[in-house]
Amino acid sequence: MTRVGIGVIGEQQADVFGRWTFDYSGTTLPDGDFGFMTTAADLAGNISPLSTVFDIRIDTKGPTISRTVVTKGRNSRITMFFDEVLDRPSAANVSNYVLSRKKRARFVPVGVVSATLASDGRSVTLRPLQRLSARSQYTLAVDGALTDLAGNRLDGNADGVPGDLALIRFPTAAIIAR
Repeated sequence: MTRVGIGVIGEQQADVFGRWTFDYSGTTLPDGDFGFMTTAADLAGNISPLSTVFDIRIDTKGPTISRTVVTKGRNSRITMFFDEVLDRPSAANVSNYVLSRKKRARFVPVGVVSATLASDGRSVTLRPLQRLSARSQYTLAVDGALTDLAGNRLDGNADGVPGDLALIRFPTAAIIAR
């Protein structure tokens, strides 16, 4: 077994059917991309060429929200941009988003009708149940259950620990895109 950029990392004997396994669990790999290749040798000592590269990605970091764009009015929407590709079912699950509007001294639920993941998987656009009002204060809570493709939960406060919710507060008058 060869690790690309490192060299030979070990050998393993195949069984009579040609099956084999290689235990690399004693080596902790950091987040990133890694490639592995193998060769085979028969009983006569003939060695095959290197196999094609088998790529793996280690991803233990949860996604974070890098930017939010709010559009008010008849076509109200909230678009969140993420630092990595999201899992489509979790991103499109409207129960992962709670939108509230400040009314007097308390926040009242507004509701989210749809959550659409962009084709690149890095942004989600929410359609609120009602149009966003001008000069109003809103809070959007994004559940820590939102995941990336590796299954890592949202790192809502960007502290490096996945699984917490993100709270986004915005006054519509300050960041309106028309």
